[in-house]
Amino acid sequence: MDARRSKLEQPEERNCGELLMGDWFKWLVTEGKYSRMYAKTCYGAIRSFYRSNNIRFMGKTPPATPNTRRPIPDKETLQKAWRLATPITRMRVGILNDTGMRPEDAVKLTYGDIKKSLNGNKDRIYIERVGKKEGVEFHVCLSHPVTELVYQHIKDREKKGESMTDETPLMTRSKEPGKPITGNMLWREVKGFGEKVGANISPRTFRKRFRTQGSPIVGQDAICAMGGWKLQGVGDNYYLPNEDDTRKLYAKLEEALCLEEPRDNRNMEAQREMAANVLRAAGLDPDRMLREACVGPRVEEQAAFLTKTMVGVMQGNGTNTAERIGAMIADAITYAKKVTETAH
Repeated sequence: MDARRSKLEQPEERNCGELLMGDWFKWLVTEGKYSRMYAKTCYGAIRSFYRSNNIRFMGKTPPATPNTRRPIPDKETLQKAWRLATPITRMRVGILNDTGMRPEDAVKLTYGDIKKSLNGNKDRIYIERVGKKEGVEFHVCLSHPVTELVYQHIKDREKKGESMTDETPLMTRSKEPGKPITGNMLWREVKGFGEKVGANISPRTFRKRFRTQGSPIVGQDAICAMGGWKLQGVGDNYYLPNEDDTRKLYAKLEEALCLEEPRDNRNMEAQREMAANVLRAAGLDPDRMLREACVGPRVEEQAAFLTKTMVGVMQGNGTNTAERIGAMIADAITYAKKVTETAH
């Protein structure tokens, strides 16, 4: 043992050993596909063995995270990856992109978190939860396209016989229905999403993008309150926006954040609101009718359904009076002006 130790203490042997350890660490992370934390643990154990036997080992244990900054890919690159992704991957990536959630929070989302928005046929799903890492509430919305993806995903699972309860996870494993995916699984899926276009993407990319893209539009304090960041000098004791305020803020952010080109639905929104007002004047509840018919959140589908129902009510019940037509036109003009002013 003493002879071997003496041999290893020679400078050339010691340097060779440290070089081999460095190469081995790189192999664990790249070829071995192990996490840097696991590779760091292995490296540290061997380094401790050297030093406990009085063998000089000058190299330091590598950090668990590399000291490299990952630039946020441009929107065109992300959109290219989006077009190549499957609907389920789009839904999961879209949730991260639209909300800036950490992966450990995203995989904890349940049907109960989105049920109110889905049952109310909202065009944007509203989510309110407490972040796992900092214990701070976040209040966010999903864009129109991602809302439609989530709605279709829920419908597909229900068609397969899955019962949706408040505790049912939103992100589940393909081969184990009802069992949630882990944060590492989501991390690997996001990595694969970016590798298709040669981009180095992780869930952290979308959290950073949410903050950097949103701060110039709605202000840093507002974006921090929405995304669950602690404000400097304030911590977690600050005003939290309610659902209506969050929806108004997100309407300003959607065009900058959304990876799918937003459609111009202003005319369809005006038509939907006009038909809804006529049905309300006839003593009906258009929101309830949409829920019972399972129309979904798409503005085009809601407008078509309500318009068809409105025509049937007017023809069947003789409600096509001059007063109702005048009120219908006035409502349509008022709403169209409101939508146009909001868009500008």
